[in-house]
Amino acid sequence: MKSKITGIILAAGESKRLGQPKQLLKVDNEYLINLVVSNSLESNLSSIIVVLGAYFNQIKPKIKLESKVRVVNNVNWQKGQSTSLITGLKIADADEADAVMFLLGDQPFITPKIINKMIEFYEKGKFEVIMLKTGEKKTPPIIFSRSCFKHIYMLEGDKGAREIIGALKTCYLDNSNTDAIIDIDTFDEYRKINNAHRHK
Repeated sequence: MKSKITGIILAAGESKRLGQPKQLLKVDNEYLINLVVSNSLESNLSSIIVVLGAYFNQIKPKIKLESKVRVVNNVNWQKGQSTSLITGLKIADADEADAVMFLLGDQPFITPKIINKMIEFYEKGKFEVIMLKTGEKKTPPIIFSRSCFKHIYMLEGDKGAREIIGALKTCYLDNSNTDAIIDIDTFDEYRKINNAHRHK
């Protein structure tokens, strides 16, 4: 039976190193956050929750809303990443999701193909957690089965999902596309990415 897997896009941070919301930087003439939302929508995820925080009032109107997309405000975003995980998880849990996939709002090149491959591995039912592995880097997206939800609810402060995976049955899905896991933290990174894509 096909699992109900909810995508939770984490985009609540204040982009301190940029000094402006990175979610509203443009790549290929599209807002960064909308590239992540579009890739998620084109995948086999059942629904999408976008967790905003620091720039909620600026970002929410720019998000392309569809029936499968919900935008929520993490009013506790200053208390760290765990609050965003839990904000999204509470909604997915109430919707009776079988699992959740956490995605980052600044990773615009995680393709629907990668998302679907992770879902495919999860559906085999052998693991509680599926995490992407590119070379030696273990990064989001990460799928957590419902059996893991209780562990996520216990996270506090600036602790992310990787804090708990050591104790869980985890599968690392190999990914050879190093571009896919690029995230954007500085203007230099943004310029390099934008220039590379403009010349493709």
